[in-house]
Amino acid sequence: MPHRLPASHSRRWRILLPLLLLILGCNPTPQPLQGNIITLLGHTDFMQPGAQVTLPILVQDVNSRMPAANVEIDVEIGPDVGGTRPLFSQRTGADGMVLAGFTFPEDLTDLQ
Repeated sequence: MPHRLPASHSRRWRILLPLLLLILGCNPTPQPLQGNIITLLGHTDFMQPGAQVTLPILVQDVNSRMPAANVEIDVEIGPDVGGTRPLFSQRTGADGMVLAGFTFPEDLTDLQ
């Protein structure tokens, strides 16, 4: 006569076995994203050669959306990374904000 498990043990294995397979088969939890979200709070359509520009910039942590303090902000303009011209550089305050102020260059041609 074959040995049978008691009904309570059989029921436990029917619950535990799929649960163990689910846990062991799942991928590890993903690592949090790194970086910041940068939001321009002003309008950029008024930027014309020689214009005085004041551009509020908000920087937030990508995961918590909390303000990111002491982040270096560099504003540059140009057709590509190698040919950019620096316009502004400063670190954000405790509130994640920086007020970028600069004069839009007068000698710029088509940047598209």
